[in-house]
Amino acid sequence: MESMIDLNSKRAYEARIAKAIGKTGFRVLSFLGLVNVLAIVGLIATNHINYALILVSLAMLFIIPALWWDKYLSKLPVKGRGLNDRLSPEILANLNPKLSVTCDNLWQSLQDNWQSFFVINHLLLTSAQIEPIIKQAGDQELTTALTLATAIADKVGSEVIEPAFICAGLIYAQPELRELIVKLKNQPEDIIKVASWLGRNMLEYGDKNSQNFGGIGRDWAFGYTPIINRFGDNISQSIIKNNAHFGWLTDSKSVMSIESALVNQAKAIALIGQVGIGKSSNVYAFAQRLIEGRSNNNLSYHQIVLINATDIVSSAKRQGDIEYIMMSLANEASHAGHIILFFDDAEAFFSDKLGSFDATQILQSIIQSRSVQIILALTPNGFETIKSTNTELASLLTPIVLTEFDEASTMHVLEDTAIGLENKNNIMVAYEALLSAYQLSSRYNLDEAYPGKAIKILEQSVNYANHKLVDRHSVEAAIEQIYGSKVGVASQPEAEALLNLEAEIHQRMINQEDR
Repeated sequence: MESMIDLNSKRAYEARIAKAIGKTGFRVLSFLGLVNVLAIVGLIATNHINYALILVSLAMLFIIPALWWDKYLSKLPVKGRGLNDRLSPEILANLNPKLSVTCDNLWQSLQDNWQSFFVINHLLLTSAQIEPIIKQAGDQELTTALTLATAIADKVGSEVIEPAFICAGLIYAQPELRELIVKLKNQPEDIIKVASWLGRNMLEYGDKNSQNFGGIGRDWAFGYTPIINRFGDNISQSIIKNNAHFGWLTDSKSVMSIESALVNQAKAIALIGQVGIGKSSNVYAFAQRLIEGRSNNNLSYHQIVLINATDIVSSAKRQGDIEYIMMSLANEASHAGHIILFFDDAEAFFSDKLGSFDATQILQSIIQSRSVQIILALTPNGFETIKSTNTELASLLTPIVLTEFDEASTMHVLEDTAIGLENKNNIMVAYEALLSAYQLSSRYNLDEAYPGKAIKILEQSVNYANHKLVDRHSVEAAIEQIYGSKVGVASQPEAEALLNLEAEIHQRMINQEDR
């Protein structure tokens, strides 16, 4: 890797031109070019050809640089693997070519960049803490920072070495700043993780344009579906409406397994996993793939509708109502086409307990008819119950067993969840909150699986945001509220009380000294 930044390179020169023109300059040039073109048309129409020819040259003076900026300069391409080939054009443009590159002026080039704000804020640092230390940094720290920034870009699969990666590299390269991170009860590696978090998020959003189904027009194309509208929740339309984002999960192995099974004409999928393991999240992530047009062509324009068992049971007034509703759901979905029915908590459809009903025979006939594709979310016990009580139905199901996420995968899901919470609630979720949600959910929730139990805690922590900040204290407050256990660090009076607890006990007890 090149050890230093070359501000006299062609790419650096082009980056400075791109900044000088900018969006405002592009609009002005385009407007002036259009005015000249209209004037040329007018002159030709009035037979003033000589004047028109003069204006052609003038028009080109505006149109050519506008096209150059729009088609090339505004998205300066990466042309190699070296540092100067990959460095963000914004950084190149902000650096003064008359000065040598140092940690200090590289840091100054990041001051107004939203990516650097993301990294600093989510680490709960401030520029006032960072700047004096970076001012004193030398060439060794600069080389370390640039090397690390390149490594982060490679790790997240980014061709461009983004400002966030440079920011993280500069912070991590300073021993004093790493010590500060530790004093804040975090780890130096969290600096890299936050930059990687942003890098993955930018890649997720960068070039993907969601395919909207067309609102009312698309609903009309599905035909008249009153039963589906009453008992179903169109997941696909909800994702579009709420601008939901399932990020990393959309390309996960489990989601790809769902897609592969449906492409291969599975009669019905049994999505099997413990509570919290992400059965619903996987289906939502798959729905997002369909919306974005990234699935197999055989599934183009498919929408997923979640069916609520509780609503079906509560609406049944007389014998035969449940059977009628179930068959109507299947018939409407079949007639509409391109609808996948998702039965969440599907145990409710295979039991005669209160709030449930036995729809085994109805579902079996629907699946056998191949009239509509179905996804059933089941616990392992639920699936074993079907196998032991109805082998024929079990044979119609394509099982996809979900395994509990490891720490890295859970953190990816929490990162995507945090971005959604920030956008929805106009708050900031510090990286330490994600780590606390992961660690504490394991300690206090033994009944559910990752990532669900960590997501639940993180979502609940929003209620304890302080000055629009969700941090580890917010997570601890959520844990205390949910589980009734105090998890925060003891205050000074509390700590002293605990230290003196033994003496206090002896004062209140008689003849209980250790022998």
